[in-house]
Amino acid sequence: MGQNRGLLRVYADRASGRLLGAAMVGPRCEHLAHLLAWGIETGLTVERALTMPFYHPVIEEALQDALIELQRELAHQGQAGQQRRRRVWFPPRQALTAADQGG
Repeated sequence: MGQNRGLLRVYADRASGRLLGAAMVGPRCEHLAHLLAWGIETGLTVERALTMPFYHPVIEEALQDALIELQRELAHQGQAGQQRRRRVWFPPRQALTAADQGG
């Protein structure tokens, strides 16, 4: 219990949607780091990354959640050439039980 807590930030270019970077802290984050490094190195966009399969139940679902939120935010932002970050908690805060929150 409590092992699915952490922070994941994904950065993308507003104009192109290309992944620029990420920051993460939490258990098993190393499973996300190699995927993000590969995506950044190959110039992967948020939209293209979301066409890849994400299996259940695995930590990589946190990346999918972050990408979905980032895609929504990019769709609402029209300023070209600027970087945008999105902070996503995994699991989503509303999904935590009272026991997980210490209550």
